[in-house]
Amino acid sequence: MSGLFTRWRRERLLRQARRAPPAWHLPPWTHRLPPAARERLHEQVALFLAEKPIEGAQGFPVDESMRLNIATQACLPVLGLGYDWLDDLPRVIVYPDEFIPLIEEIDEIGLVHRREEIRAGEAWSGGPLVLSWSDVEAFPIQGEAYNVVFHEIAHVLDMREGGEPNGFPPLPEDLPAARWTEVFSAAYTDMNTRLDRGEETELDPYAADAPEEFFAVASETFLVTPSRLRAAYPAVYAQLAAFYRLPFAVETLFETPLTDEMISPISAREGKPEEPYAPLTS
Repeated sequence: MSGLFTRWRRERLLRQARRAPPAWHLPPWTHRLPPAARERLHEQVALFLAEKPIEGAQGFPVDESMRLNIATQACLPVLGLGYDWLDDLPRVIVYPDEFIPLIEEIDEIGLVHRREEIRAGEAWSGGPLVLSWSDVEAFPIQGEAYNVVFHEIAHVLDMREGGEPNGFPPLPEDLPAARWTEVFSAAYTDMNTRLDRGEETELDPYAADAPEEFFAVASETFLVTPSRLRAAYPAVYAQLAAFYRLPFAVETLFETPLTDEMISPISAREGKPEEPYAPLTS
């Protein structure tokens, strides 16, 4: 879509979203957001659902409440960056559980190696976001720095505008690239050194696989359990806070204990049946 047409279409969709009820069946944890942030998230979710098909793989049924859950989690990381950071993401494919893609890798002499690997999520440049519903549905789990959607969206941001996944997403002008490289390189090296010594690490060991995985795991940890990242790598925490520019304190969202009200459906808390979600027209 051309830039002018895209802007016109999105403004039309947003006008519809603003006429919708404020709660709009967003997941209960979103009620911890400040009102202005929740309203912005509502608008981004409306655009996501209108523009990006969310479909089940191999006949897996995906209903509107599942789509809303996925879209809300996908939009939270770009709440400060802006919805256009998801422009390269065309659609979402959902498996009922973990899936096993065939991975092809080319070595330094040009030989192609194929292997199978169990995954809960997958993203690649210009391609769909692939998710395990059982992992999406499980979030949030109190105290665990795990969210497959946040992790894969970090990869999407890393590959924005056709870039290679390398842990170096496009940075705002006021965020110096040299400082980003210095901070992330030092933390990545430190984590690999600690693992080589057999030490436990605050971040999931998967972060040591590659710089792009360190960025994704650090982003995931920053959004879910930020105090854990701040304790382990305060400079990485500061860089991610400056990058994501979220309009709320991340510590207020998932780190404090979740009450039954925060993890039960809104309809149950309000004592009324949930109304079906009516998608915005495009």
